[in-house]
Amino acid sequence: MEKDNNNVEKKEGFISYIQRMSLNDGPGIRTTVFLKGCDLKCKWCHNPETFTMTPDMEWIQNKCIGCGTCLKICDSESLQLTPDGIVRDVYTCTQCYKCISKCYSNAWHLIGKTYTAQQLYNIICTDEAIFERTTGGVTFSGGEPMVQYPFLLEMLKLLKKKKTHTIIQTNLTSDWAKYEKIIPYIDFFMCDLKHINPEQHQYWTGKRNDTILDNIQKMDCCGASYCLRTPVIPGVNDSDEELQRMAIFVRKLKHLKYYELLPFHPLGSYKYHNLGLHYTFEQTPELPEERMKEIKQLYEITDKYK
Repeated sequence: MEKDNNNVEKKEGFISYIQRMSLNDGPGIRTTVFLKGCDLKCKWCHNPETFTMTPDMEWIQNKCIGCGTCLKICDSESLQLTPDGIVRDVYTCTQCYKCISKCYSNAWHLIGKTYTAQQLYNIICTDEAIFERTTGGVTFSGGEPMVQYPFLLEMLKLLKKKKTHTIIQTNLTSDWAKYEKIIPYIDFFMCDLKHINPEQHQYWTGKRNDTILDNIQKMDCCGASYCLRTPVIPGVNDSDEELQRMAIFVRKLKHLKYYELLPFHPLGSYKYHNLGLHYTFEQTPELPEERMKEIKQLYEITDKYK
């Protein structure tokens, strides 16, 4: 852990992206901070660049000028030119980053940058006037923000001093003791409910949901303001049986602000290609609009966050 001249610890976080002027991650105009690292590996995730706590190499197709330089200088022969563009074999790539340093158009680049809490805070504060005018604020997303818990807590403390509105999007897999420590600094929790069945949850996300369901119930009892969100994924949790089981669980909660069903979309599939990863749901079509309307009418609580 780094220390400054006053012997004060500088907590650092690894960030994949800072999205300013966001309109979809809470009330008002917000800055959404995407932290890298996640303890789940949901097979439908549209942010695969946040899976790891290490830099990720990405190739951006619309920036590539087709010069072939990266193909020529790749010592491990991990790059191949295909009809869909350049593909990297992540298993043979040595991450020497020669392709990045020699890419004339910046089609190859690294995702992930380290910030101290103070550095990120200074960036966020440039939009403070916008937050005030629009009742906006800061949303921490990922990945899973709680994976970088010490950094997240430090950021929340800094923002609390400014009375900035804060939201966290979390899968609720962390120990409840950590959530208890951040509750005083969070204005609203957006929590995931992906599946009720623990074995199915483990198959699709890599981890059982026992802790998640327990934490949802604790969240409901602790007085925190929160919502639940379920991504409705074809073949995963879109059956009437599974949706009904989730609805029964949700209706027992007494202090839930709202329950939101999010339609599946394959818009993130290009990211998997750019990162050299396989995407399980690449050929999966979106749920028909009428089916999604039917599902929402049957199972969604409609009181939205205001």
